[in-house]
Amino acid sequence: MLSQNSNDVMKIKKNMDVQALIGVVLILVSVVVYTFVTRSFSQKISLMKVENQTKTSTFDTLNKQVEEFKKAEEEFNLSSTVSKEKSLLSVPEKMYQDQIIKDVVSIADSYDITLRSLSFGKGFSNKQSINSLQINAGFEGNYNDLVSFLKGIEQNPRKIRINSISVQIGVMDVSLAKRASFTLAMEAFYQK
Repeated sequence: MLSQNSNDVMKIKKNMDVQALIGVVLILVSVVVYTFVTRSFSQKISLMKVENQTKTSTFDTLNKQVEEFKKAEEEFNLSSTVSKEKSLLSVPEKMYQDQIIKDVVSIADSYDITLRSLSFGKGFSNKQSINSLQINAGFEGNYNDLVSFLKGIEQNPRKIRINSISVQIGVMDVSLAKRASFTLAMEAFYQK
């Protein structure tokens, strides 16, 4: 009987050892599965945080632009749709240098002024969302034509600012008519 009790105790000990071993293995498997699951979630959460920061930054930038547009709208009193469309035409989204050339040539032709030279360079603008294009142009005509040409520039739908004017007046020998050579430094604006 003692040997049978001893065998029973041994079986119970073996069963307990096997159960303990199974318990330890199950705990290890649970820890490994938990680690893999939380690591993948951790990576997804990190990616979501980065995406959130990027989208927040983009949102903030767009909000700043909207605020700038609202300030400009108030500053220029653009309450009507026609005013807004005219304003958008005056400062287009792109440079459209070819259109500027056409405008300057057209205005010069319509006021009997001869275009002698035209050059371009990158300008400077103190507005955050606006760039400018420097334009230097040489013309020939009489003084009254110069004044008319300047009015034509003012009436042009595109915003062009005259920064400086240089005028040289000369007399033509044949007709004794006064002709003026003038150089204009102008600036046309476009959105960034």
